[in-house]
Amino acid sequence: MVAVAGGALHSLAVRSDGTVWAWGDNAYGQLGDDTLSDRTTPVQVRGLTGVMSISAGYAHALVVRSDGTVWAWGWNSSGQLGDGTTVNRSAPVQVQGVSAASDVAAGGYSQSLAVRSDGTVWRLGSSAPAQVLGVNGVVTGAAGVNHSLAMTSDGTLWAWGVNTEGQFGNGLPVYATTAIRSLLYGALSHRSERKLTCPSSTPWGAPSSQGSSVSFPRALPHAG
Repeated sequence: MVAVAGGALHSLAVRSDGTVWAWGDNAYGQLGDDTLSDRTTPVQVRGLTGVMSISAGYAHALVVRSDGTVWAWGWNSSGQLGDGTTVNRSAPVQVQGVSAASDVAAGGYSQSLAVRSDGTVWRLGSSAPAQVLGVNGVVTGAAGVNHSLAMTSDGTLWAWGVNTEGQFGNGLPVYATTAIRSLLYGALSHRSERKLTCPSSTPWGAPSSQGSSVSFPRALPHAG
């Protein structure tokens, strides 16, 4: 296995041959085997090869293939699969409008992000993908329930979305207006494994009451 991802009640793994395998709950088609049957042993996600990166949300998943295309399946209540619909998918569909992708992030109930090789970040939804403004040079991202993170090539962390519980880590009120560097700036820029994570659900698996509004990105504080 070369990569793994876990949703609320399902698990995913990428084998060295680029295929994806899944097991667990399948109520929304999140196992990607073109059924809605739960699985207690791994089954192959239908039609995917050459997978390089994978991420799982509450009941949906995203992958990047070696040709830079992004594919998604599972729950699609808010268009998080990026196929221009809100129809759940039990087998992978190609995300529309995103090419040359290098990383993906699925989080919470309906968050989906794609990082392109040009360092831009794109938010997926029922309409065309929208670029996250104010941040470039991104190497990896992460999606939570109502907030997202991105790390740029110099190790700076950026955050956007809801900050009611201080999830931006900048010690400021809900909406910060000044871009400042992260407390982990130096450490992150020298790490060989550059992958961010955010919690994918609120406690007890209950939907957050804070909504899913998104504001412009802002950087986290610099140590000292």
